[in-house]
Amino acid sequence: MLMALMACSRPNRGAIEASLAWSRMSPLPESAGQIETIEKGSMFTREFEVSFQAEKADIEAWLAQSAGTQTAMVSNSGDTSVYKIAPGEGAQFARVYVDWTTLTVLIQTHWS
Repeated sequence: MLMALMACSRPNRGAIEASLAWSRMSPLPESAGQIETIEKGSMFTREFEVSFQAEKADIEAWLAQSAGTQTAMVSNSGDTSVYKIAPGEGAQFARVYVDWTTLTVLIQTHWS
């Protein structure tokens, strides 16, 4: 099966919008920087990864106001929190990872 992997030097707005919809998360915080997107998949699957860094208070507020994290199962390993989210918009998988040391957030979603 032919798979595609595309890392964008400029953030892919479509990947960000799909990731937010599929993970049921609010728009990225105003202080979000170092935004990167990765798109994987074929004509039968699609996976997006969106990462960014932001101020701690902004990450906390973003998590608190997002629908996806309201019912998420949260686990912590060291300085990293993992939010297992019930995906939306027909997606099969949604996770948000927060590294509280580097203040880096990774959103992973996929649909098939």
